[in-house]
Amino acid sequence: MAELEWDTNAKRPSLRRAVRHRAGDIDRPIRIVAENLLALESRMDLLGVGPEGELVSLRIGIDEADTTLLAHSLSDLSWLRSHGEDLAKLVPDLGIEGSADSRALLLCPVFRNVTRSAVESLPAGRIELMTYRCYRHRGQLGVLLEQHSTPRLPAFDEDRSGHDAPDGLDLVLPASTAPEDRSARAPLRPGEFRTGLTDAELRADAKDLIDIE
Repeated sequence: MAELEWDTNAKRPSLRRAVRHRAGDIDRPIRIVAENLLALESRMDLLGVGPEGELVSLRIGIDEADTTLLAHSLSDLSWLRSHGEDLAKLVPDLGIEGSADSRALLLCPVFRNVTRSAVESLPAGRIELMTYRCYRHRGQLGVLLEQHSTPRLPAFDEDRSGHDAPDGLDLVLPASTAPEDRSARAPLRPGEFRTGLTDAELRADAKDLIDIE
């Protein structure tokens, strides 16, 4: 049996074909319907249709920074949202559900923390991150795919009475910045400012800053 050989120099056309071959085997399988499709300003590597008829943009990172590809993926979502209904009408046999929320799959060998953090702030499932590794078997290029979960950021509990911090996070205000009991304050007298300074005192301080004739 021939051994697998890792390949770190795969060309984009071959890599697209390898990903296309595996797209139906991931957790949320994708049926690829187009390749190298021009979107807003650049080309998606692959365009697919998900299990619910949603359109899926696939971007594959080779030399590009993952943060740049993330920006393109966000742009793809906007582009697909505005073109989904048209694509569903033009090619009805593809099973595209024009009203379904589109999503994006971003594939890179590695992802930086800033990219992961940015994806965590998005609605769950809108952009998914997946790492890949290329290999060759009998000269044929293949890819190993690993999907990465992106846990959501903890949300603040909010009600009509105010805002609370997440569990386990205590917010302590210094005494100088503690909220003031407004009900205990005496009403302002004419000529008195909220700072406690009088009009005459403010004019005196202003002489140090500007020349008053």
